[in-house]
Amino acid sequence: MDAIDVKRIRRDLGLTQKQFADKMRVQQPFLSRIETGIDPVPKNFIDKIKSAFDIKDFAKYYQTRTNATMRKLRTDDNQEQQIVPIYNFEATAGIVDVFTEGHNAIPIDHLMIPNLPKSDGAMFARGDSMYPLVKNGDLLVYKMISHIPELLIWGEMYILYFDFDGEEMLTIKFVQQGSSPDHICLVSQNQHHASKEFNIKYLKSAALVKAIINYRSMI
Repeated sequence: MDAIDVKRIRRDLGLTQKQFADKMRVQQPFLSRIETGIDPVPKNFIDKIKSAFDIKDFAKYYQTRTNATMRKLRTDDNQEQQIVPIYNFEATAGIVDVFTEGHNAIPIDHLMIPNLPKSDGAMFARGDSMYPLVKNGDLLVYKMISHIPELLIWGEMYILYFDFDGEEMLTIKFVQQGSSPDHICLVSQNQHHASKEFNIKYLKSAALVKAIINYRSMI
């Protein structure tokens, strides 16, 4: 199924979410949910964009949803050949074994995807908080973020490692700005999971999801 990449259109126009939403006469939270994939793009949205910005060539803004979904950023530099290690978080001594710089965790396997943005590793998803975009058992290819929170991109999907005074938590969520500068809001794709805010001081590591590989059972 083809989908329109609204975020790419906005970025090509050089507009913030607020500026784009104002021009489209919609609320910014509504636009954010469309860009992150929480809500589908309304059927009349393309016509509204054409009218507001006089864009004639929409072909380059369509993306095909396949079993391997790439999350492309403007700063990405695709690698023609790249071997990505796959880690089993459940088999390590702890989450921190993999989600720290210079870790010594041993990968259980490796994968190669042509023209994949530079990535640090891959892991299997657990749970249903990002369903149906990410299903239990899907493979997530990620890139570690070196500076938190400066390099967090609002609206993108991250693998997040929290340490609440010794209690570890690993989760996959869309990241949005919190109600205060020292808080971030974690948003699920699954509508049955409520959004939650956490103090950013508990966030120890974050990895941007660069690709999603869906596994489908054969009957």
